[in-house]
Amino acid sequence: TNVSIMGSTQIMVGDWYHVTATKDATTQEVKLYVNGMEDINLVYGPTMVADFNNVSNRIVGNSHPTLMDSPNADISRVRIYNRVLTPSEIQQNFNAEAGLFSNSCNTS
Repeated sequence: TNVSIMGSTQIMVGDWYHVTATKDATTQEVKLYVNGMEDINLVYGPTMVADFNNVSNRIVGNSHPTLMDSPNADISRVRIYNRVLTPSEIQQNFNAEAGLFSNSCNTS
């Protein structure tokens, strides 16, 4: 079974975005943040735990089963942490990165 996390933020071609996903095993929540702001919050059940824990299935970018093409985008500065970042830490990371890409950052 594949687990896809898709947010609600409209992505504009040519703009830079800071995307963060967190998975909290204690609360069974997955959150997606776009540009430092929470975009989606999902609660997953026990049947999805194995899919989330299978690191060989991790795909950054397009992994939706009905979408065949990969995104025409540059993905850089990928980080994987061994803990759930707080919303404040995610906002701090966005602020630090946005300063490097201020000419192309969509902060709406």
